[in-house]
Amino acid sequence: MSTVARNLLGRNIIISGGANGIGKATALRLAAQGASLAISDLNEQAGLTLRQRLSTTFPQQRFTFSTVDVTSFKEVKAHVQQAAAQGAIAGLVCAAGIAVPGPRMHECSIESYIKMIDVNQHGTMYYNYAALAEFVAQNANGVAVPDGGWAIVNIGSKASVDGLPGAAAYGASKHALLGMSRSNAKDYALERIRINVLCPGVTLTELMQGLVDSGLPAFSEEVTTSRVAMKRFGSPEEMAGTGVPLPLIIGKRDKQS
Repeated sequence: MSTVARNLLGRNIIISGGANGIGKATALRLAAQGASLAISDLNEQAGLTLRQRLSTTFPQQRFTFSTVDVTSFKEVKAHVQQAAAQGAIAGLVCAAGIAVPGPRMHECSIESYIKMIDVNQHGTMYYNYAALAEFVAQNANGVAVPDGGWAIVNIGSKASVDGLPGAAAYGASKHALLGMSRSNAKDYALERIRINVLCPGVTLTELMQGLVDSGLPAFSEEVTTSRVAMKRFGSPEEMAGTGVPLPLIIGKRDKQS
């Protein structure tokens, strides 16, 4: 087992939106590195299938799955508390999100705009809120601090830092996610809580495939990949390869590294 894998042995990590896309690839990667996982998603069948796969492949680790609507703070808080009851939480990965293709702002429905904000912005905030409260409580109660401290990785997007056509609501939600994370990173740094945002380019997740298949010219494969230097889609596995795990282990002072 590699040094990176040893760094996550015994770590309990929560992943929202963990049944598909970058969340699923992250779950597989972190499990291979030794972590135990509390996964949530709205897709119950995909989540249960993933849990079974992980439990079979890594029988010495603990994996749970919960169906959670991230727009409900009550459900999110209950999931975080359930995970904490199984063992001190060391990290959180927020990968739950939606992208609904739409026309220009004045042509889209108010309901679809609000839904995007509720899932991408509020859902991430709810998980951050609950996890941060848990980390602070663990610290106050003398729970052993994980090597390098606690860590949160929020999955943003190229739309967190750039304007994309036909994506006003999506861009607003992802910009908000980045701004929240930057402020929180400064607010909690002295308590050894690290907060980072991964902002992938166009990544061929189930979500992205749905946009490509929507028939809207702005989301065609040709137009979408033309905005990328390598002129191709990234893969969830590439994002989960180092982009997510690295912030979860950075700060570890490993004498063998």
